[in-house]
Amino acid sequence: MKMSRKNDRNRAPRKGLMSPLARFAREEDGVMIGFVVFLLLILITVGGIGVDVMRQEMIRARVQSTLDRAILAAADLDQQYDPQKVVEDYFDKVTPKHPRGQRVFRGQRVF
Repeated sequence: MKMSRKNDRNRAPRKGLMSPLARFAREEDGVMIGFVVFLLLILITVGGIGVDVMRQEMIRARVQSTLDRAILAAADLDQQYDPQKVVEDYFDKVTPKHPRGQRVFRGQRVF
């Protein structure tokens, strides 16, 4: 009994005979991986931006609070010192020092 060519076309090809590249193009396993990786990168980016904004706001509030206290102390009528020196002294006492004794506040880190 001879098989016709029509039946050969309808039969599913054997996996061993298919080229790996053709099989890869046809299969749909793992299609969501790209989308999940994209969403994961978006979530990590948004989380990082949130941490940066929170830290910046915390530093801004600290500097604002220190500046408010320093200006009120400098504007006190009972104090005898130069107002600019009083404000600088407040910031010298609040900001950390570099190991070599340099101030860390101006142009670099704040706290």
